[in-house]
Amino acid sequence: MSGSQPSERSLGTVRPREHHDPRRRVTLVTAPACHLCEDAYTLLTERAEQGLLQLTVVEMQSPQGESLIARHRPPLFPMVLLDDRLLSCGRLSRGKLDRVLESPV
Repeated sequence: MSGSQPSERSLGTVRPREHHDPRRRVTLVTAPACHLCEDAYTLLTERAEQGLLQLTVVEMQSPQGESLIARHRPPLFPMVLLDDRLLSCGRLSRGKLDRVLESPV
């Protein structure tokens, strides 16, 4: 990820708590100079722009990133969490992502 990118970024609008947001929450944990992280970011950003998910990007060196790494212990980056559960580590499969986004919550 580029050095000018903030350590955390959230796409999508914030909705009041009393309304149910049907979008899935995806957290992308990235490592410096990681081409697979860039690929996952591009794919997830496309899905967020389509309204299919709410994306949060967390760099591994941030306090939140360190906490997520300690909890999930990914062998590779990027680490992708779907609704706070581990979805993938390493290359993010477009097919797998689309299947889980199409499945009921």
